[in-house]
Amino acid sequence: MNMHLYRTTAGFLIRYEDEFRKLSLSLDWDALINRDDLWHFLETEWNTAQPASETTSSLEEKILAPIGNQEVWAAGVTYYSSRLARMEESKDSGGGDFYSRVYQAERPEIFFKATPARVVGHKEPFRIRKDSDWDVPEPELTLFATNSGKIVGYTIGNDVSSRSIEGENPLYLPQAKTFDKCACLGPCLYVPQQPLSMESKVSIEINRDGNEVFSGQTTLSQMKRLAPIGNQEVWAAGVTYYSSRLARMEESKDSGGGDFYSRVYQAERPEIFFKATPARVVGHKEPFRIRKDSDWDVPEPELTLFATNSGKIVGYTIGNDVSSRSIEGENPLYLPQAKTFDKCACLGPCLYVPQQPLSMESKVSIEINRDGNEVFSGQTTLSQMKRTPEELIGFLFRETSFQNGVFLMTGTGIVPSNEFTLQSGDVVSISIDFIGTLVNSVE
Repeated sequence: MNMHLYRTTAGFLIRYEDEFRKLSLSLDWDALINRDDLWHFLETEWNTAQPASETTSSLEEKILAPIGNQEVWAAGVTYYSSRLARMEESKDSGGGDFYSRVYQAERPEIFFKATPARVVGHKEPFRIRKDSDWDVPEPELTLFATNSGKIVGYTIGNDVSSRSIEGENPLYLPQAKTFDKCACLGPCLYVPQQPLSMESKVSIEINRDGNEVFSGQTTLSQMKRLAPIGNQEVWAAGVTYYSSRLARMEESKDSGGGDFYSRVYQAERPEIFFKATPARVVGHKEPFRIRKDSDWDVPEPELTLFATNSGKIVGYTIGNDVSSRSIEGENPLYLPQAKTFDKCACLGPCLYVPQQPLSMESKVSIEINRDGNEVFSGQTTLSQMKRTPEELIGFLFRETSFQNGVFLMTGTGIVPSNEFTLQSGDVVSISIDFIGTLVNSVE
């Protein structure tokens, strides 16, 4: 049961499906919505409230912005497209680097947008600045959080902005963002039982003199989510699947290194190597790199373990151990150069923390798209791994400590054919049962 809560000139209304009911409470709007149990409260009120005469069409002219005495804040550069736009508008002022850095940083850009007096509601006009010659709407999912910080509702926001003023100097951001009638909110506060799906679509259409002059669409899943890593190192294991053994032997046959991969697959000691520092890791929806001095590059989809500083595996994520097969194949001693470089590792979209260890029957799959067409796909299961996660972690922790814990990629069982190499613009999607899907593009 997902409810829409309206603040109107006729009072407070709840809509469930196509029916409206009126709340007969003496509470003001602030007291009504500032409660951590808002959904449960509205569910109870719905069961006792009287049906209202309003319909969706008759309500149009009565709707007020769903705000009382709350402040409105905003976040910036949360989508990759926004990062590119902000860098473009600021390139002449030298501010573009700030937007690139904030997109990658742990701390997001958050700024004050408006007091309630500067907010307009559904069907009300907003303003653009007279001293600006480049002004845009910014359609945004808007969260409502109670005074405890709990998100209990959602609405639609328009963060009206002057790109010419912000682009001139990042220090002008407050003037570009905050002015009379600079923020639109509405038409209601959406209060679902479960958090809003990240696959929800966001769309905009702008009409001028009855004609469409702009339209666009995205999904909430395009919002940047940081890689689930703090100050941990990322390590990786190699040749843990039979298919990987065959691929490594094939790529190294001319250099005489193929026998090494055959032997490590059979040996008691696994291949374990350092992959990346946190600064070289990218998260979900962020682009990764391939080496300019390599002509044969592949993604390696891998279950990635997170172990605490005691060596206990407590979580799992998805990893892409981006690799240069041409460099590694030339000489096994070149492994560090084939594996470690800027943006060489992808982790995400989350840290999966189950009550029981992840099933070894879990599927791992990959799909690579180029110009909208699939150019490679493959699938395996964790049961095809020759070594157990506990075994790999055990060897990693021999004589090596990790104060903040560690991420360990466990090797790949999906290898593209020798004719395949990654290209700029390729989109790589890796899925593992129970964890989710990690999506990245090649820079």
